[in-house]
Amino acid sequence: MPDLTSSLSRTGAPPLPSSGAATHVADAVALSLAQVGIDTAIGLDDPQPLFAALRQSPLRVVMIHDERSGAFAADGYARATNRPALCAAVAGPGATNLASGLLEAFRASSPMLAVIGEPKSPRPGVRGFQGLEHDAVLQPVCKAVIRIDDPANGPAAVEHAAALACTGRPGPVVLLVANALWSASLPADVSVDQVDGRASVPISVDGLAAATSALLAARRPIIVAGGGAVTAEAREPLTRLAEALQAPVATTLLGKGAIDETHPGSAGVVSGYTSGASGHGRVALELLGEADTILVLGSDLDPITTVGGTWPRADATLIRVDIDPAEVTTHPGIQILGDARSVTEGLCRSLERSAGDTAEVHARRDWLARASTACAEQRARVEAKDASAAGPGVWPGALAVELDRQLAPGDAIVTDASYSSAWALDRVRQTSPQRTVLAPRGSGVLGWGLPAALGVKLGRLDSRVTCLTGDGGLYFSLAELESAVRLSLPLTLVLLDNRSYGFQRHADKRRLGYDNADLRFAEHVDYGLLARAFGWRSSRVTDIDEFAAAYADALASDEPTFLDVDVDPDVFPPLVEFDR
Repeated sequence: MPDLTSSLSRTGAPPLPSSGAATHVADAVALSLAQVGIDTAIGLDDPQPLFAALRQSPLRVVMIHDERSGAFAADGYARATNRPALCAAVAGPGATNLASGLLEAFRASSPMLAVIGEPKSPRPGVRGFQGLEHDAVLQPVCKAVIRIDDPANGPAAVEHAAALACTGRPGPVVLLVANALWSASLPADVSVDQVDGRASVPISVDGLAAATSALLAARRPIIVAGGGAVTAEAREPLTRLAEALQAPVATTLLGKGAIDETHPGSAGVVSGYTSGASGHGRVALELLGEADTILVLGSDLDPITTVGGTWPRADATLIRVDIDPAEVTTHPGIQILGDARSVTEGLCRSLERSAGDTAEVHARRDWLARASTACAEQRARVEAKDASAAGPGVWPGALAVELDRQLAPGDAIVTDASYSSAWALDRVRQTSPQRTVLAPRGSGVLGWGLPAALGVKLGRLDSRVTCLTGDGGLYFSLAELESAVRLSLPLTLVLLDNRSYGFQRHADKRRLGYDNADLRFAEHVDYGLLARAFGWRSSRVTDIDEFAAAYADALASDEPTFLDVDVDPDVFPPLVEFDR
C-alpha cells in the first residue's frame, strides 16, 4: 500500500504569501480559508476554480465520492479537533446532497464551512443549469447562508463565516459564490485578516445567584452535561462542581465525555437509546425521576435525551445553562446564558464561598451515596449479562466491552446511527477529555459512520480510529472504502452484520405485531470479499474470542482492516421503547 500520509500530515498552515499574491476571487477565498485556521478541504473538485486555488494554498485537499460523505467527514474532523473543516459542492444536486451532513452538524453544534458555486441564469425568470434557491433549501440546516456577490467582499465573507461557525453555539455556515465570480480580479487594496476567535457571552449575575441558591437548597440534585459542556471543555470545573455539590452527573448522547465515566459520581448516558432495562443509563433516568433540582449544561433537551419528555418533572427545579439564547427560553426555570465552562466555574466559586454543614449537605451526601451504589449494581448486572450472553453470533454488548478494554487514551470510536451508536455510547466508558465515542446523534442520519471516521482520522493522524457500523448504515457510504485505501488511512471498520434494518424490524414487531421480510438483506453478501476488492484486509468473526484477537491485530496494523462480525438479527440494544 503506497504511503500517502505524508501529504495529509499538515496540522497547521505554513506562512502565507502576502495578500497581493491573491489576484482572483478563487485565490483570495483559498488563502482566506487558510488564514482563518482551516487546514482541510473535502469535496468532489467542485467548484473547480476554488479547488484549483486550494491545491496551490496551504490547505490539504481530500477527494471523496459523494457530497454527503464530504459533509460527514468535515463534521467528524470538527468533532475530533474542535476546529472547522471545509466541505464543498456543485450547485443543485450537490447542494442538496450536502444538506444531510449540514443538518447533522447543525443539530450536533459542529463548526463547519460549506462552499457552493451558483450558476448564472441565461435570462430573467429562467434558472441556470443546476440552479436552485439555495438560501431557502439550506437556511434551515445551518447557522447562516452568506452570499459573496462582490470580488472585494470575498476575504471578509470568509472571515465572517469562520467566526460565525465558531462563535456562540458552533455550527455550519454556507458560502454561496456565483460561478462567474471565481475568476474576477481582486482589487489591489483588499487584504485578508486573522479571525480573533470565539466571542465571549456575558454571564448574568442574577442568574448565577439564583442558581447557587437553588443548588444549596437542593437535597437530591443531579447534573446533566450536554454537548455544550464538551465543546466548552468544561470537564475540570464540572467535576469540581459535582464533588462540591455531592451530585451525580449524567450526560446526554452528545455530552458523553464531559466527565470521566469511571468517576464515582458518573451516572452514565441518559437517553432513549441507553436507558433501557439492560443499559448502564437506566440509573440516570431513574435518578432524574427522583431529583428535586436538575442542572442542565449545554443541551437542547430533545425527545431522545428526555426519553420522550419523561423528565424534567414539573415539580423539579430546572436550571439551564446554554450559550444559545434560543435554548434557554424553551423550558421554565432558572436560565443562564453563557458557555458551560465559564458558568460552571462561576457556580464553583459561589458554592465554595457558601460551604457549610447543613441538613441539605447531609441529604446530598446520602443521595450521592445511593446513586453511586445504584450505578455500581446496574453495572454489575449489565456486565454479567454481557459476559454470559449466548449465540448465535456475537453479543454486541460484549463486543462493545471488548472495544472499551482495548482502547487507549486518544483512540476514537466513530459509530453510525441507530444500534451501533447505542451499544458504544452505553458500554464504552470514556475516561479522556478528548472525544472517544463520536456518534451522529444530532439527527440520527444513516451513512455517517465511515465518512465521519475518515474525517476523525484526518484530524487525529496519530490516533487509532475504529468505525462501528451496521450493514444498513454501511450501504449508504460503501464507496468511501476506496477513499480510506487511497488516502492511506489505517482505519478499523467493525461491521455489526445482522443482515437487516434491525431497528425498523424490531419496531414493527412491537408496534404492528409482525416481522417485515422486506427489511432483511440478502444472506449471500460477502462483505469481507467486498472490502478486499477495495484493498482492505478483512476477516469474518463469529464469536467474542475471535473478535478480541482480530481487533487487537487490526489496531496494530498500518492498513485499513475490515471485521465482519456475525450478529443475531433479533438482538437489540437498551432502547427504552423496547422495554414497554
